[in-house]
Amino acid sequence: MRMLKYLLVAMLLIAVLAGCTKKDEKAADTEKKPQKQTQVQATGKEKQRIHTAHYLEEEVEILDEVRHATVLVEGRDAYVALEFVDTEFLLNEEVKNKIVDQIRTTDPDIDNIHLSHNMDFNTRMHSLARDIERGLPEKAIGDSFRKTVRRVFPELKK
Repeated sequence: MRMLKYLLVAMLLIAVLAGCTKKDEKAADTEKKPQKQTQVQATGKEKQRIHTAHYLEEEVEILDEVRHATVLVEGRDAYVALEFVDTEFLLNEEVKNKIVDQIRTTDPDIDNIHLSHNMDFNTRMHSLARDIERGLPEKAIGDSFRKTVRRVFPELKK
């Protein structure tokens, strides 16, 4: 009787171990099969992630004429809200070129640079930058950002 118990336990142990081995073999077979991969090509029409660019702000603020700059980047476009030291100062070609050169030297991946010293734009961009840093949802920030850009730069198709 005692021998029968040992034999029964041994057979159950063998059955359990054999069952585990088959599962491992199936898992190994699954790993060996090539996985189907899909590659998505960007068409350029997708909405790009909007982010702050403090490194560009610092470079623009080096210029004597600029008191403060807020820079948001979407894709390869930089949107720069400017506050000048002299509040009566108007953005002229010389200063525009200085700012554009500073940005392009710092980040050659930026293709288009949009500048404005409109106070409403400056306030809105500063608020959006804070929202981005706080981690607000991209949807809320993106919609507000695009409305602001369309209002200040109506010639852009956003």
